[in-house]
Amino acid sequence: MIDHMLDWLGLKKLLPEGPVMSPWARTLGWPGDEPSRALYEPAPATKLPMPPLPVMAFGVSYDLDLVIVSTHPTWNMHEYAMLRTPQGQVWLSKDARESTLTQTIVADIDDIDGWMPEIPVQRLRGPVEVRDRSTPHRLDLDLSTVNFDGERVEVHYEGPPPNRAERKRNGSTMGHSRADLMAVLDLSHKAFARRASIAYAGQARPISRILGLVPFSMALVQTQGGLVTGRFDQGPTADGFTTTHKRHGAPDATRHWAVERLPGAIEATQRDTLRTLRARFIEPSPDTLELSSFTVHQWDRAAPTFHLALSPALPDLRRPFEGAAISRYVVDVGGQQNHAIGQLVARWTPQGPQVALEPTSPWWTADRPMISRITLHDDLASVHIERHDP
Repeated sequence: MIDHMLDWLGLKKLLPEGPVMSPWARTLGWPGDEPSRALYEPAPATKLPMPPLPVMAFGVSYDLDLVIVSTHPTWNMHEYAMLRTPQGQVWLSKDARESTLTQTIVADIDDIDGWMPEIPVQRLRGPVEVRDRSTPHRLDLDLSTVNFDGERVEVHYEGPPPNRAERKRNGSTMGHSRADLMAVLDLSHKAFARRASIAYAGQARPISRILGLVPFSMALVQTQGGLVTGRFDQGPTADGFTTTHKRHGAPDATRHWAVERLPGAIEATQRDTLRTLRARFIEPSPDTLELSSFTVHQWDRAAPTFHLALSPALPDLRRPFEGAAISRYVVDVGGQQNHAIGQLVARWTPQGPQVALEPTSPWWTADRPMISRITLHDDLASVHIERHDP
């Protein structure tokens, strides 16, 4: 009912959409493990045993995500997200600044700066206090935390649980963290609140209303995944390589990738207790490895949280090549196929290889182009990925 009203009022941008491509077009256009068409020079530019990763992926599934948009002059959207981990439930407070829509995270997680270090979001360790009186048929929660500005934020939420499956699940990011990442959502379930409130430092603030009518407060079940900006160094080890992620104001975080040889391919895998990152390289000829997919799996989830498929594969970035090599991409998220498409364009410059991310569809990814600039040495590759408006 509310969705139909929003559509009628011209606010379709708030509503999820369907896949951006048909299954048949996916079958025809992404055959899998298609070699690049790069014309390589004879000699590689580095002695690194593995190509540098030109993109970095993330993915996370929430079992419950309470969303509230307030009228606070500094803060816009608040998300209180719960996810299951091997250690039990964890709550995250995700707050978006009004001026930039850039998100921050507060959570009571050990080594929070090293938690999913690939995600370029400021984070702060602190308790997210939750009093949960919910039943199978009704949500009833009080939440309290201290945000990045030192304000205690208190939220009350009541309403039906998000049990109804959405017909269209390709959800908009609503402009959040545009400078930091290209995100794709699977919004599988949604329910609007019956009653919600929010207070900052003891002062209540009204909840924003959509066209002055519908309070912007809802409960979701969703998966988020995508490609991120950031800086990392990639260096070889005896059985694979490491990536050392560098974020301003946070200690470096080094993670190990194990390399496994498969028939015609090599897979590089980074594992921790919550999620696994896996990059697949095909081997079209000896000493040539071309990135064909990047996948994120979350603990205790059957479907991948994020999957990037490339066609053709991206060239081996250790080896100079002529011209521009274009690899189309398609993104699956939360087990839902074809939620985003675009292309990666690889070039070799005097400074080293560069890879441009050029999103095409849906519209909320199209305004998030990025570029990866890679500096190669014999024992190290430095990767710098940033937003890039051509």
